[in-house]
Parts: sequence; C-alpha cells; structure tokens
Amino acid sequence: MPRGVYSVAGRSEAFSCAPGPAGWRFVSDRLDLACDGAFRAVRFVVTAGGRQVRGGGLRLDDGAPVLVWAPIDGSAAERTTAASGLLTPSPGSVVGLLRSVAGPGQEPVRADLDVLRFGPDPLAGLRCRLRVSRSGAVSHDAPAGPLLVETWQVTDVDTGLVSAVHLAGDVVLHAGAGVLDDEVELDQLDGPPSPTGVPGPV
Repeated sequence: MPRGVYSVAGRSEAFSCAPGPAGWRFVSDRLDLACDGAFRAVRFVVTAGGRQVRGGGLRLDDGAPVLVWAPIDGSAAERTTAASGLLTPSPGSVVGLLRSVAGPGQEPVRADLDVLRFGPDPLAGLRCRLRVSRSGAVSHDAPAGPLLVETWQVTDVDTGLVSAVHLAGDVVLHAGAGVLDDEVELDQLDGPPSPTGVPGPV
C-alpha cells in the first residue's frame, strides 16, 4: 500500500492508495476516490477551496457511463454528466483516468475520453474531452526491483493544452502543468507503487 506526499504547485498532499478485491482506492485531503476493477469511478469526494462535492458513477442500460454529483452541504441540486471519468486538482484522479485506458505496459495507447473536470471550485464541475496517449515506457533500477515508468500525454481537445505525465504503477512521479493546471512532483513514497493497481476488470 503506497503512502506518500505529492507537491502540487508547492502545496503538500499526503496520500495513500491501494488495490483491493473489488478495485482501487486513493485517499488524500483533496480526493477520496474508489474505482472498480477497470478503474472506473464508483464513488468520490472532491475537496477544494473549503467546499466538497460527493458523487459516483453509473452505467445506463445502453452501457453509457454517467457521473452523478452534488455538494455535500446540499447547497445545490444533484447533477448528472455523461462522462467516463473525472479530473481534479489531485494526482489521484490522473491515475484513475490513465489506468482506465490501459494497465502498465510499454506499447503505445491512445484514447479520447469525456471527463467531468473539477477545478479550484469543485461546485463548478464541467465536462471536457481529453485525449490521452502513452508513447512508451522505460524500466529503471529501484531498491524494490525494476520500476516501469510510463510516459503519457493528456491533451484538452478544445483548448490544445497538454500535460506530460510520468506514471509508475498507481503513482504519478511527475506531471507538467497545462491540462492539469499545476505541476505535480512526488516528494515522498513509503513503499513501491502497486504494479497493476488492481487484480483486473470486474
């Protein structure tokens, strides 16, 4: 179970993440995200700017993915957005998005995703289209054994903004500003990343 600290635009975010029998979970003071075995968001709580929203994922009869969300304090009505994942100021959401497209590996991958994006004000969630692509991976020697570090690009299709993401298992090592708004650095990690995140799709 990796535990560590991310630096997001100079702010520290302590986190833990772990696979489980039904999926994967990420917990920090900014995001509590539970995913199923295919890394689809099952439930989440996003915290930013002193506000919180809570939501979860649904699959309609036709298989279309939908996210339902609302402020925890009941200050606004529940909203429904056709989206296959979410993007928040927390790096945990980036792991969920990329792993929903492909498990760890070296082969190129590319996909377009409709995503519910939460910015500094989580009440203003908006849908956007992201293009995610993995250009490859490099194996590095590490104390716990070889560490496969993947290189991804996340592109906002509408604005053209791009963020480069370096991912190892279920941990972001570094992500550039752009689509993600703020640069992300992994400052501390108390154990090796989970190599696959979850046991497999359910």
